Amino acid sequence: MAYSKVSISNMSLAYFGVDSIRAMDEDNKRARLCSVFFDPLRDLLLQRFDWPFARGFIRLQQLAEDFNYPDNVSVYQVPNDCAASRDIWPRGGRDDWEVVGNTIHCRLDAVYLYYTKQIQNPALFSHGFVHILAMLMATKIGMPLTADAQAVAGITRELPFEMNNVLESEMNMGNVYKAYNDDPNKDTFVNPDEILGFVDTVVRV
Repeated sequence: MAYSKVSISNMSLAYFGVDSIRAMDEDNKRARLCSVFFDPLRDLLLQRFDWPFARGFIRLQQLAEDFNYPDNVSVYQVPNDCAASRDIWPRGGRDDWEVVGNTIHCRLDAVYLYYTKQIQNPALFSHGFVHILAMLMATKIGMPLTADAQAVAGITRELPFEMNNVLESEMNMGNVYKAYNDDPNKDTFVNPDEILGFVDTVVRV
């Protein structure tokens, strides 16, 4: 199934049994709320997990030498379509590299980046991502749309469990470069516990 902004928004609206929309720019409250929340929540969700459908790998372009940084520190440009930097190759812990704005600083040459792409086309989303995005949107549009606090609370309680199931499935889709570093304190990947903490924070904002 090829998803669209409208179809995902209608999944969110269906939680409350309200009429669906045919376009994001319709002149009604349902469409306006979906338009407000769709892109920010999509981007937030992309940033928070190493989604297989959005994985990218690229050799980074080294920028001109900057004398404001210590010796042996090279500065590389993050790709324009990067939603989140995940790891570098050759691999290293957080002591070896860091993200500063739209650049990466490290003490390595010929650096490649594993990253999550800023996927905007819903047709490329995985089923699990769509499911969680629709639920997350429902927690945001529910109160201003229906004022049904009980319904919103029910979705909010269910969301962490659904997220856990989806992440378990997504993490089984290959583990070539998402393996954890030897030192767990230096691991560069977001783990499920952090994701569920993120969900708990977002739905209460």
